[in-house]
Amino acid sequence: EDADQALIRAREQWRNPSAEVLDLLRFKDGRVFQRFVAPHLIGGQVVGRVGTYRDISESVRAAAALEQHRAFFEKAQEVAHVGSWVAELDGSGNLGWSAETHRIFGVPHAEFPGTSAAFFGFVHPDDLAAVRSATAESIAAAKPYDIDHRIVRAGGEVRWVHERADIVRDANGAALRMIGTVQD
Repeated sequence: EDADQALIRAREQWRNPSAEVLDLLRFKDGRVFQRFVAPHLIGGQVVGRVGTYRDISESVRAAAALEQHRAFFEKAQEVAHVGSWVAELDGSGNLGWSAETHRIFGVPHAEFPGTSAAFFGFVHPDDLAAVRSATAESIAAAKPYDIDHRIVRAGGEVRWVHERADIVRDANGAALRMIGTVQD
């Protein structure tokens, strides 16, 4: 796609023959190659360069398609005012929120620590026991997680939300993660 830039990079590689280089070559026909060039050493002395080229076009297209679908999904959540979340049940307490979930809770992405404990910190104190109980029951008894409760958004505003979730289990039935939605 950019022959002049490729030529500049090639010249830079030859100026420092002991350097390793990993870069991408993009072609006008859509192909993408990953190039790795390294010094060929004999007795500690550079006697040449060795290069490998790997066609990663399909991986690049798949990544672009995945990113496009992610963007569509986030836009659909924004339009519907439905956020999504994933809670890991491996003991780490990790919790991921979609952009819409952050909006619903009034918490910028950078200010959310990404833990279940942080989520429970937003649950209204009068509803905390019910939310914890519904969570535990869903995990232990394979019951649906489906609950209306209040949250206290950053800044103190109280809102009602409806949450639904399901448990992803391994082949032995052990709970791996809880995947859910939240609607204001």
